[in-house]
Amino acid sequence: MRNGAKSWLLPILFGFAAGCGSTNSTIAFHEEALRGDADALVYLFRESAMLGGAVSWNVYLDGQVAGVLKQGAYMTFHLTPGAHSLRVGDSSPDLVHLVAEAVANNPEAFMAKAGQTYYIRCHGSEVAFLTRDQAMSSLSAMKYDTGR
Repeated sequence: MRNGAKSWLLPILFGFAAGCGSTNSTIAFHEEALRGDADALVYLFRESAMLGGAVSWNVYLDGQVAGVLKQGAYMTFHLTPGAHSLRVGDSSPDLVHLVAEAVANNPEAFMAKAGQTYYIRCHGSEVAFLTRDQAMSSLSAMKYDTGR
């Protein structure tokens, strides 16, 4: 009986922990428009993954906390053209293996251009810039998260 209890308890606990970092948002995906000629748009989204699933990740834009990114959610940023740093996750020793570190943390990696839209996917510990076509299959099923 004791082994039987363990066999059903573990999946329940794992399911609870995996869902802790998921978004509660009910706002369906919608494409945003650029806000003028001197605007760059960034979609930052986080796909569901087992690695780091129970953790919400801080998002830092130009060194300032811009919000919290949860699984199954996306955030948008309207930026002025030029160099920007964008970091997802924290460098806490306890979480170092659970979060993605740098998305684009130096000017050579992320130089926002006017009129451009960028799609940045976080999946587990991997972070990648995607094309619109690559991003839309995931983004269209996500919820907008205010990051708060």
